[in-house]
Amino acid sequence: MSNNEKEKLNDKKSGIFKSAFKNALFEIKLNKIQALISAAGFLIAAASMIAVIIATHSMIISEGYRTNPCLLYTSPSPRDRQKSRMPSSA
Repeated sequence: MSNNEKEKLNDKKSGIFKSAFKNALFEIKLNKIQALISAAGFLIAAASMIAVIIATHSMIISEGYRTNPCLLYTSPSPRDRQKSRMPSSA
């Protein structure tokens, strides 16, 4: 193989390497952009949910509702109807 042919082959290999390298860089940049878009979408969704929670909380307070609900005791359980289990000496 002549020197001229070797140079052409090396140029071809170099061109293929450069092309592959450019494609790899493009893929990395594309993946980063896609990740940023995904993160931005998540942040927008989270901000929307927070806005709904704040608006609901404000509405509850402005309507005068309690913000710390409690459970109401409405009827005795079967155990409450039984006699005490504690010994009388206690």
